[in-house]
Amino acid sequence: MLLQLSRDGLLSDFILDRGIITVLSWGILSGRIGEKEAYCQLDMIAGQGLLENCEIYFIAGNNPDDSPRKKDNWDFRDGDNREAEIIENLIGYIQNQPYNVYVHRIFNSFDEKTVSDLKMI
Repeated sequence: MLLQLSRDGLLSDFILDRGIITVLSWGILSGRIGEKEAYCQLDMIAGQGLLENCEIYFIAGNNPDDSPRKKDNWDFRDGDNREAEIIENLIGYIQNQPYNVYVHRIFNSFDEKTVSDLKMI
């Protein structure tokens, strides 16, 4: 819905946390869809112009804070890199299609330099 509102000019610039990549990766992880179906879904979304004027900011890093903050974590997937692999595959697919979507890759070192770099975006 947000992508459609943006495409149709009814929503100004916005940041969407997660979005389609996470939805598709979790669909694959849960066995609801396969990777081929995820690529078809991306093609359909792009074909409707829903990825126009979109940029993806992929931020990765290892948080040195080892507090019991389990946000974004599926406990039953601890030690399993499958989600990261799926996300990499989906981003790679997006980058290799004529979607005109630029992917920014940022490594979060959880330091002042990273904070400064992110402020420049």
